[in-house]
Amino acid sequence: MKLKVLTCQAGIAAAMLAVAPASHADFLSDIFGSPKEPAVLPLTTSQILQKEVYSIDGRKVSAWEVVQVATKRGTRYNLVQKEGTGTLFGSQLDAGNVVTKNGKVALDKAAGVTFLKNGDAQFTFGHPKTPVVIDLNLRAIDVSGQKIADYLKTRDGKTSNDSEKVGNAKFPEGSIAYQAVTKFVNGEMVLPVNESFTNAKASREIIENFRTVPYCLNYESRMDSHAYGIVFDPTAPKATTGTYKILPVRRDTIFCKPTGEPAVASGNWNAVTTKNSSAVVLTLPSNVDPRDCGLKIHENGVAKIAFIAPAKGDHVFRPGRYYAKGAAVQGQNYLFNNVAADAATKALGL
Repeated sequence: MKLKVLTCQAGIAAAMLAVAPASHADFLSDIFGSPKEPAVLPLTTSQILQKEVYSIDGRKVSAWEVVQVATKRGTRYNLVQKEGTGTLFGSQLDAGNVVTKNGKVALDKAAGVTFLKNGDAQFTFGHPKTPVVIDLNLRAIDVSGQKIADYLKTRDGKTSNDSEKVGNAKFPEGSIAYQAVTKFVNGEMVLPVNESFTNAKASREIIENFRTVPYCLNYESRMDSHAYGIVFDPTAPKATTGTYKILPVRRDTIFCKPTGEPAVASGNWNAVTTKNSSAVVLTLPSNVDPRDCGLKIHENGVAKIAFIAPAKGDHVFRPGRYYAKGAAVQGQNYLFNNVAADAATKALGL
């Protein structure tokens, strides 16, 4: 009997969708699901970037566009900030500066943009002798008719706190969202936006300073998180590789103090040198959650925790991330075209 009732209700709903006004159809689609699946569009990154691309980070909106500029040597392409203060690569990575021999390089004003044969875009930052080169691939998705709230994500892929404000509002026709893949052409040492320091002026001091007193690792705040610190095992004075232990540490102290419990795992470290910098780089053991050691899930296997040598003008090693040559980071949030961004900002009341 219940089966007949449900079948009847489904039939009535289908009939109503066929003849109902748009507002009624939207109401029913909220109940029975969106009638249209988002489709991948055949657009290249070069085509996408020659129109405005938007980022919505909470209540902060930024936009960029690649424009042609005529010079004495011919036509070149530049990345131009069209709105806000956020950076294109900062919308995808916690990347404050890249460390080079000529100093820290911010990923905000590209020295140049090149469109590759495969349609991707290549950005060059910093000094010509020590350039930081990053490739960007954007995947275009038609989100017309999709719920706006489903596409408001943080850089870590979590639902934005502001997504509730848009209710069941949907993107209008012509709305496009983009997913980014950021690729480091060369190996690079990257500092976060909020930098910290270690007091060590040489790589050997990193190993010695944290042999008995642990270095506390950042952990993601969540129900099942663990607080850990690392201590390095003794090595020869000129060693370029070694091991370290991961210890449980207390959460209620300013300084890093072990709980007294035994080590939960051991890992390896290596001295790594790139064209631009050097660092003591950690390889995390597989039996610990990377989120408890300073990496996001999507960064695991792509980035490694690194104690980075001082850039020109700096004096101490700083914790950051090492991206090996060819490392590609899959973006966890969405960028938008002007139609989608306009709809989202209006729904957010911006």
